[in-house]
Amino acid sequence: MSTPGGRFHVRWDENGSATALGQLAFFAEFLEVSGLFSRWVEGCPLPYTSPNAPAEVD
Repeated sequence: MSTPGGRFHVRWDENGSATALGQLAFFAEFLEVSGLFSRWVEGCPLPYTSPNAPAEVD
Protein backbone atom coordinates (compact mmCIF):
# COMPACT_ATOMS: atom_id res chain seq x y z
CA MET A 1 0.00 0.00 0.00
CA SER A 2 1.16 3.50 -0.79
CA THR A 3 0.40 5.87 2.10
CA PRO A 4 1.58 9.34 3.13
CA GLY A 5 3.95 7.62 5.58
CA GLY A 6 5.50 5.40 2.90
CA ARG A 7 4.79 1.96 1.47
CA PHE A 8 3.39 -0.75 3.73
CA HIS A 9 2.80 -4.46 3.25
CA VAL A 10 -0.63 -5.53 4.50
CA ARG A 11 -1.45 -9.17 5.13
CA TRP A 12 -4.97 -10.36 5.82
CA ASP A 13 -5.22 -12.76 8.78
CA GLU A 14 -8.47 -14.70 8.53
CA ASN A 15 -8.05 -15.99 12.11
CA GLY A 16 -7.19 -12.61 13.64
CA SER A 17 -9.47 -10.52 15.81
CA ALA A 18 -10.97 -7.29 14.56
CA THR A 19 -9.39 -4.09 15.84
CA ALA A 20 -10.43 -0.45 15.79
CA LEU A 21 -7.44 0.47 13.61
CA GLY A 22 -7.64 -2.51 11.26
CA GLN A 23 -8.86 -0.44 8.30
CA LEU A 24 -6.56 2.54 8.91
CA ALA A 25 -3.98 1.44 6.32
CA PHE A 26 -6.67 1.29 3.64
CA PHE A 27 -7.96 4.74 4.58
CA ALA A 28 -4.42 6.15 4.47
CA GLU A 29 -3.97 4.66 0.98
CA PHE A 30 -7.25 6.26 -0.12
CA LEU A 31 -6.06 9.67 1.14
CA GLU A 32 -2.74 9.29 -0.70
CA VAL A 33 -4.12 7.98 -4.01
CA SER A 34 -6.97 10.48 -4.19
CA GLY A 35 -4.70 13.45 -3.44
CA LEU A 36 -6.81 14.45 -0.44
CA PHE A 37 -3.90 14.19 2.01
CA SER A 38 -1.66 16.59 0.07
CA ARG A 39 -4.51 19.08 -0.35
CA TRP A 40 -5.25 18.88 3.38
CA VAL A 41 -1.58 19.54 4.24
CA GLU A 42 -1.47 22.51 1.82
CA GLY A 43 -4.51 24.03 3.51
CA CYS A 44 -3.27 23.34 7.04
CA PRO A 45 -3.77 26.58 8.99
CA LEU A 46 -1.31 25.75 11.77
CA PRO A 47 1.89 27.83 11.72
CA TYR A 48 4.89 26.05 13.22
CA THR A 49 7.57 28.49 14.37
CA SER A 50 9.69 26.55 16.84
CA PRO A 51 13.07 25.28 15.62
CA ASN A 52 12.00 21.88 17.00
CA ALA A 53 8.63 21.90 15.26
CA PRO A 54 7.86 19.04 12.89
CA ALA A 55 7.01 19.63 9.26
CA GLU A 56 3.29 20.05 8.52
CA VAL A 57 3.15 16.65 6.85
CA ASP A 58 4.47 15.01 10.01
